[in-house]
Amino acid sequence: MNSVLARAEGLWKWYGRGEGRIAALKGVSLEVRRGELLAVVGPSGSGKSVLLMILGGVEIPDEGEVIVDGVRVSSLPGGRRAAWRRRNVGFVFQFFHLMPTLTALENVLLGMELAGRPKERSERIRRAKELLEFVGLKGKEDRFPGELSGGEQQRVALARALGPEPLLVLADEPTANLDTANKERVVSLLKAATERGATVVYATHDPSLAKIADRVVRIRDGEVVDGGGG
Repeated sequence: MNSVLARAEGLWKWYGRGEGRIAALKGVSLEVRRGELLAVVGPSGSGKSVLLMILGGVEIPDEGEVIVDGVRVSSLPGGRRAAWRRRNVGFVFQFFHLMPTLTALENVLLGMELAGRPKERSERIRRAKELLEFVGLKGKEDRFPGELSGGEQQRVALARALGPEPLLVLADEPTANLDTANKERVVSLLKAATERGATVVYATHDPSLAKIADRVVRIRDGEVVDGGGG
């Protein structure tokens, strides 16, 4: 059995104040094993995105903590947490977030440059081209995002996330804006990424897209209702 890479313990997250205060997460605990593809499934507003943002160190919980590879991420001060995040977490979002003035290759390189690895530019270029080939975009390295389909843009975003070889790849509704064929292709690529050594957590409201996952965590109204344990 794979060892535990990340652990969330008793996460609470509140938004708003006074009587209007809402709990987005209510004591959520879960484990992520090294090398697994973990699907977090739940309806819109269930807390999936908040959970991923806390796992990745973008947000901090009001209560509880996140430990990734022995680092208490939720306890790191802002600057140190941002530096940790750049080196150790790759994000894939439903709206791609590619730089429109950069080519596919340059977008992938940007992720590695921000993380500072690989250190040698020649190795970054080699890896960026290899990753674009992995996601099925060989020959489109010089295309700009506006010249690519939605499915192709999402695959560039996945290649960018994998570039620095992060500890965790977090994908927040990565198929929400894609057609059925591209949805299945992106999830299959996430699975293939774990076979190359990545650890991937993806959130989806579509239960059918969780079938390929190694394990499924179900969340509803800010609470884990199934699958949180390792």
